[in-house]
Amino acid sequence: MKICHYPDWRSGNPYQRLLAESLRSRNLDVSIQDYAPFPFPLLRSALKLKADVVHIHWINELAAPILWSKTAPAASAKLAALALDIMLLRALGKKVVWTIHNLLSHESGNAALELRVRRLLARTASHLIIHSESALAQLERHYRMPLGNKASIVPHGNYDGCYACGEADKHRLAQALGLTGQHTVILFFGAIRRYKGIDRLLRAFSRTHAPDHRLIVAGNPHDASIRQEVEQAAASDPRIRTRLGFVPDDEVAALFALADIAVIPFERTLTSGSAILALTLGCPLLLPAEARILDVANDTCALFYEDESALHRLLQGLTKAELGPKRLAARVAAEDLSWARVAQLTEAVYRASS
Repeated sequence: MKICHYPDWRSGNPYQRLLAESLRSRNLDVSIQDYAPFPFPLLRSALKLKADVVHIHWINELAAPILWSKTAPAASAKLAALALDIMLLRALGKKVVWTIHNLLSHESGNAALELRVRRLLARTASHLIIHSESALAQLERHYRMPLGNKASIVPHGNYDGCYACGEADKHRLAQALGLTGQHTVILFFGAIRRYKGIDRLLRAFSRTHAPDHRLIVAGNPHDASIRQEVEQAAASDPRIRTRLGFVPDDEVAALFALADIAVIPFERTLTSGSAILALTLGCPLLLPAEARILDVANDTCALFYEDESALHRLLQGLTKAELGPKRLAARVAAEDLSWARVAQLTEAVYRASS
């Protein structure tokens, strides 16, 4: 069975590589491709590569020609072309699987039109993969359509073996960040974008009166305004330390080893690679209450807050003694997300799709 995954987003995130490798270990022929040009981006690529299964992940490039339409009739025509693209694939006996990672693109410029694209894909795909039961329920509410008859729950795998650090790496980074064993270290890690709630976190932390707390903001700012906002916060509060820009792999594990807790204050998502990375590296989580939708973190390895005031109170009261036992619970949660299990469930989807 030959499977093609779309698009190729391996740069900066091991998710697709780990998924492909786990499927290849089950003797499946897997490649990762970019979409062919519009129109018929899926059909043209699948026929060229002789794919049996077209597995769609993120749809940004697939939806872009539709979202950029200058008129409503043009958008409708392109939607019809996308539907025809998928229906022709299925008529030729190809299976079309879509893993729905997000309700909508994180910074969608036309949410109403993108929702039409997503509803069309959900209707026409052979099968859907959702990362949790809670996410499936939210998708059905948001897309206003039943999905359970064609959806399978396949968790997001962990990041075991991707990142490692030695004591020397940890010590060197601690010195660079001015950290000691007396500090309670709170980590924000990953691409720094508006939807991830960085402004909310900076406001809540700046209001705390905890001289031994340190907030580390590590990652690449999406634009100059976000960079300026983070830098201004750090200049105003010496407890905030930054590692802005690309974080090399050998520093990733060291950051999480130094952290007592990782805070991920996103505003809406169906899954979070950053949360699963933290669990993989044995780091407890501080999450908004809506993050329970991920179905990967519970009260044994995470703290949850309802709003910015509650976030402030939790940040104020964090202690190493409270967070220590949650490290082991974080690792236990990550071990349930093995790629062997993910591959087995994904292969079952490929073989069952029709």
